[in-house]
Parts: sequence; structure tokens; C-alpha cells
Amino acid sequence: MDGSAFIESTRESLHKLASLVVDSRLMIVAGDLSPGFMVVAYERINPGLRLVSLCTCASEAHDLILEHQPSHLIICSDLESGDGSQLAAEIKRQHATKRVMLIQRSPHIGGSREAWTAGCEVIVLRRKTGGGRLFDAYRTLFTDGAFCDPDLQRQLLRSDCHPQTEKIESLTTREEEVLVEIVYGLTNGQISERLGISEATAKRHVYNLMQKLNVSNRAHLATRALRTGLCSWGLADNGPPRMSLSSK
Repeated sequence: MDGSAFIESTRESLHKLASLVVDSRLMIVAGDLSPGFMVVAYERINPGLRLVSLCTCASEAHDLILEHQPSHLIICSDLESGDGSQLAAEIKRQHATKRVMLIQRSPHIGGSREAWTAGCEVIVLRRKTGGGRLFDAYRTLFTDGAFCDPDLQRQLLRSDCHPQTEKIESLTTREEEVLVEIVYGLTNGQISERLGISEATAKRHVYNLMQKLNVSNRAHLATRALRTGLCSWGLADNGPPRMSLSSK
């Protein structure tokens, strides 16, 4: 297998990651320690990031969270012992304010269903982390946005595990545009610049979207937009998600 393209995409992603403003106490739960070494190296170019804990078993994770109080977690589905997907869901339910990223090995929804319904903000397929996808996922983790691999999202939406208990009021065209930017993790100022509207107008659209989707903050707004199928990351790498606009 020729890994040249992967090397180039990794270099490009590292360059972009270095430009991110990150303020995070990060914990990693993975089947081996290699992700931790990579993050420790990344700390040198982004001093706002601090890896505070690293473990390989699900049984260790809960105590380490209480001890080190991470703000963000990256959890791999394959662990030395235990189920990473189930762990991600448990952590999100018990620590709602912590942002959780699940790196899922299997493309089937079984392992992701619980994490999806628990509200994990980022779910990425391990086999599709090239071509900028891993950068999209990492970038979203450190914002108030949300990310789900589009193939996985389609499967989850076809299943019965997403909330459909209430009808969502129709969105205006501008609200649809703003919602995409929120899912991408942009601030009101960034939305204003990208859409050519005032920051006050952007703020008003965000407020209206929260009312229509019945959420209390923009992080919940982003995850709900994906979990109800209002928008999707589609096929766009390294760029904003696209409106998917299911039959709502």
C-alpha cells in the first residue's frame, strides 16, 4: 500500500491544527499508548492543550476522570479491555458538560448507537480518518460544533435511535445557513463574517434556532441538528457541513 497521500494529508492537517486556538484538558482512552505520544508532541505547538490522563482500559477511565477533571475526551472503540463505545456513552451521560469524541472501528451502527443517543459530540470512523476527516473531527471537538461520519449518520437516521418525538418548526433559508455554521463549530463573529450579516443578526438567528429545536445552548443545538437529520457533513472535507434537509 502506498501511503504517500496519507503522509501529505497528515502534514496538512498538522499545519491546520497548529493554527487552532485550543483550551483543553484532554484525556485519551485507547487500546495502545501511541495517541498519547502524538498529543504530547502537539502540546509543544499549542500550549492551550494539555494531556492530563491516558489509559487503555475502560475500567480505569471513570476514576481518572474524577482525579484529573478533563474537559475533553477522545475514546477509541477498541481498548485493551472493555468496550470503548459503551464507555463513551456512559461518560457523556454522567458528565454532560464534557465533550466526547468516539473513534469507532466498525462502520456498523451497533457500537455507535449508544454514544449517538447519549449525545457524544464527535463520532468518526477509524477507517475514514484520512483525507482531512480526522482534522474535521478534531477541530469540531475543540469547538461547540458536532461531527458524525456521514455514512454512519445515514445508518443511524434510518434506525430508530434518533429523537423524533416532537415536530421541529420549519427553518428559514438563513436559519438553515446559520445552523450549518453552528454544526461546524463557528462563533457568532465567524458566522457574521462568512454569511455577510451583522454579529447581532447572527446572534438572533442562533437564539431563534435554539427555540425551534428546543435546546439551551449551541453545543446541544449542533448535536441535535445532526441527530434529527437537519444537516449532514455530506461529502465536504475540510469545510462546513452541508444541509441534508430530510423530510422535515
